[in-house]
Amino acid sequence: MDDKMDQYSRLSKEFDRVGLTDLLEGISVAGDRFYVVEHLFASGKVNQEYRGLVRLLYLGESVAQAEMKPFIELIKLLVDAGIVVLEDGIVRSAGLVLNRYRGVWIVADAPQPNPKRYFGPDSLGLARRLSPQLGKKGLDLCAGSGIQSLIMAAGGMTVTSVEINAETCVTNMLNSKLNGLDGAIKTVQGNLYEKLEPDSKYDYIVANPPLVPIPNGLEYPFVGDGGFDGCRVSNEIIEKLPDYLSDDGTALMVGMMACADKDSLDAVSIVQDIMSSELSGTMSLLGYDEVYPCSSFVEGVAWSAYLANPTRWTSVDEAIDDVYELYRNDHTAGVYYYVLRLRKDSSLDRGLNIIDNSNKRPCSEAWLI
Repeated sequence: MDDKMDQYSRLSKEFDRVGLTDLLEGISVAGDRFYVVEHLFASGKVNQEYRGLVRLLYLGESVAQAEMKPFIELIKLLVDAGIVVLEDGIVRSAGLVLNRYRGVWIVADAPQPNPKRYFGPDSLGLARRLSPQLGKKGLDLCAGSGIQSLIMAAGGMTVTSVEINAETCVTNMLNSKLNGLDGAIKTVQGNLYEKLEPDSKYDYIVANPPLVPIPNGLEYPFVGDGGFDGCRVSNEIIEKLPDYLSDDGTALMVGMMACADKDSLDAVSIVQDIMSSELSGTMSLLGYDEVYPCSSFVEGVAWSAYLANPTRWTSVDEAIDDVYELYRNDHTAGVYYYVLRLRKDSSLDRGLNIIDNSNKRPCSEAWLI
């Protein structure tokens, strides 16, 4: 084992030794992190000695080196791994936070308006549904920091993890090493299938593509831009999916899709593309956000756009009004959250079965009914 590999192995063991593994396993990675921590601390939970560690590694905040005195060896290993920086008596995040989910470590961007090394609610929506298949080949498209790849590899699969952003690929490989899974995960920088061998076949293909429906005319320089109906990248994945999916293989995706009318699902591009493909499967609708001026969905998109380009509008309220009008121009009445399971057509099982479990109501949490 070389020094670098030994470094990551020692770091993982140090997480266990100091109790960080079980601490972060016990803190939700869903929702507003700052609210979660504030609630925990206000209720007297989390050992006082560990609160600085939570602020540093879960929130990405800076803490005084003196607060980290009980964790000197851990901080040294985190510095060596590039996860934190020690400078002038202050330990600060290198723009990263540490997450623990389904038994794996996942390093991702600290909370910020435009994360590149992303780990968010849609990541969890897909990750909680994964069923690793021992000894099988997996393909993770739009892999990001690699949570899907890690869960599949931890379950005994060999995985090709494809991500387009170079900086995110570095974090993806860091996560593989941190979990001791780099021998089972091959990280590939590229756009979807372009770097894959054309005759490659995979038993389990998963994808968490850019999926937020962004109306035409709105500049939205974020990783989540899924085009005006949310399906732009999803449709690209589906187009070549039959070429890379094994005959008995399964594909699993999460997504969002904008609808011009709440009952006109046949007109949505992703539904049309699947129906005209060599694929069949099930689309489960889990939630629905209506598009209106003060809806949480419109406000969320408007806030993100405003933070990215604050000179375009004189206020957030103006941005919200503008974004709503752009959705109206695209005839968007609402947005569905869905999970999609696909396989190759068989003579006994063809077409797309759409199951609406949402009753046209919002998700209780993202990708949960």
